[in-house]
Amino acid sequence: MASNSSPTLPPELEREIFEFCAHSWPMEIPDLMRVAHRVNQWVHALLYRTMALSIIRAKPPSFFSTAARHLFISAHLGLRKDVETILAACGGLENLCVLYMHSTWIPFIAAMALKHFYGPCQTLLTRHLSDAVFLRLTHLEVLDNIEATDTWILHIESLPALTHLAFIDLNDTALCIRLLETCKSLRVLVLHHRVAAGRDRTHPDEVALEQDGRVVGLATSNYIQDWYLGARWGEDYWHDAEVFVAKRRAGEINPLQIDLR
Repeated sequence: MASNSSPTLPPELEREIFEFCAHSWPMEIPDLMRVAHRVNQWVHALLYRTMALSIIRAKPPSFFSTAARHLFISAHLGLRKDVETILAACGGLENLCVLYMHSTWIPFIAAMALKHFYGPCQTLLTRHLSDAVFLRLTHLEVLDNIEATDTWILHIESLPALTHLAFIDLNDTALCIRLLETCKSLRVLVLHHRVAAGRDRTHPDEVALEQDGRVVGLATSNYIQDWYLGARWGEDYWHDAEVFVAKRRAGEINPLQIDLR
């Protein structure tokens, strides 16, 4: 059992030493975890990272390209080389969530034929519109604070298979109205954390937004769990939004109600 022995070195230096040892001798990580509780916390995550990369490198290149379909990457940008290894091995992904984006990852992502993509997409969308990543894309969640230029909007409007679109913390009502008018295949537009308080509901754009049955406002309490439920069983916020839209159209709920939860 890990002890709680008092450190004799400054915590920052001690952590650097133990993490260096873990990176240099990954097979010794289980023993390092027994040194002390604080050391266990520092190197525990490195054990799973090492295991994942070891498994990837031990399998033939064709294994993960056909076996892996869903991937959630929450790694810090400092691990970009490890993420590149994973992305290179998982070229057959259909569902990818990337909370952070490094420029070196973009070529790997752009080569995929994704159906669902969650992540920062200002640069990805602008530079790789014609790549395979967008040809089959049906669900897109934009995580970055976009610059809603005409060029960027045209890129969104040009996605051939897009049916579900979501934004994080977007309160540009005029942009939403334009996308709803021009994206003919769009069935659901989800606005996460939409700030309803203080809005002028008599403004023409607000009226139009409420009258469009495809708009759903919601706040997801556990983002990672929601993504996992969608990948595993298809029971994520997209599913909830679709049910909400269907009930609104059927008259089961107020047709002007936008906020789901």
